[in-house]
Amino acid sequence: MVSGETAVGQLAKAAGLSYSAVSQHLAILREAGLVESRRKGRHQLYRLEPGPLSEVHAWAGRYERFWRNRLGRLKRLVETTR
Repeated sequence: MVSGETAVGQLAKAAGLSYSAVSQHLAILREAGLVESRRKGRHQLYRLEPGPLSEVHAWAGRYERFWRNRLGRLKRLVETTR
């Protein structure tokens, strides 16, 4: 698990992806406002910007009870039909 400011190389290693693939993903996440970056020497450091994700979490949370009930019913149905 990686936390805090992290260089692309560390993220690539942790994710098991190429440096190039991680850089491309980070560029998209930066454009979306989900990560911020800063240069430190030769390294570009990235960190999560949780604000936009908090909004998504709050929106999705409104549907949590609905899906929990539905999935609970589906589980019971599957268990009784075995």
